[in-house]
Amino acid sequence: MFKLPDAFEVPRVQTSAWNIPEPIIENVDEKKRLFGLNLAKLSPFKAACEVFPDDTNTALYVSHNWVNDPIVVASKDKYLEAADQSQALLDKEQFARMLLNMASEKNASNTVHILDGKDRLKALELYAKVTGFIDTKADPLLTQNFVHNSMTIKLVEPVAKEKPITIDHNEAEIQNSNSPLKLKLVG
Repeated sequence: MFKLPDAFEVPRVQTSAWNIPEPIIENVDEKKRLFGLNLAKLSPFKAACEVFPDDTNTALYVSHNWVNDPIVVASKDKYLEAADQSQALLDKEQFARMLLNMASEKNASNTVHILDGKDRLKALELYAKVTGFIDTKADPLLTQNFVHNSMTIKLVEPVAKEKPITIDHNEAEIQNSNSPLKLKLVG
């Protein structure tokens, strides 16, 4: 009668949580350089939160879309190169990176490790302590001291026995100095 089709198709809409519209950012190149410096030290989202502390949506967009940006990569590489050549005191991340490089360093032909096994193990153990994988302080709640196979002997004195009171049936009244009552024995 009306010749309507038996089925129809709904156009598919491409939606995703990662398709965030590009935010409006002032001083984009400066923010990219700053993001690259923080990216050398932190994970992408934490680095973006350092650059945009009050705007999480922008930080999410930046952490997802700026990681491979040429300005960000150049800034990150420049920071890492300067950190490797720096003769100043090392921070925690630089020291950990140096220990990891020392433990995995190989000879010129890239076949044999330069350090012996025990030295590599010590370097990796120190790396784990520096990065916090191994806790050097013992947790007092987890420490339990059990003493097995022990015996405690306590010596006590016996309680002094009181002498039994003998009652003479001939006596008419029993005198009890502790009690105001007077007892009379009938029998």
